Amino acid sequence: MYKPRIKIELFGTPRMVAGTRQIEATGEDLGTLFQNACNKVPSLRDHIVNPEGTWLNAGYTFVVDGQFTNDPTHYVDPESDVLLVSRASGG
Repeated sequence: MYKPRIKIELFGTPRMVAGTRQIEATGEDLGTLFQNACNKVPSLRDHIVNPEGTWLNAGYTFVVDGQFTNDPTHYVDPESDVLLVSRASGG
């Protein structure tokens, strides 16, 4: 089954950690999308994921179509604008 790739734009620390401006991954929700992105770029898992290894640590958030969210069940589609940013001012 074909799964469309979704682009995740990285800003601030996530960009520095990943060494790239964007990652393409698959997933219908942020949790799956982020896990697949971490599988492609393991350095994200080392620096951005919470100590339990389950989701973002408290210093990071997603912006999906202009809406800030930390909900791993948040729906995304191939047309979504998905950003991963630092919560600190200046990203």
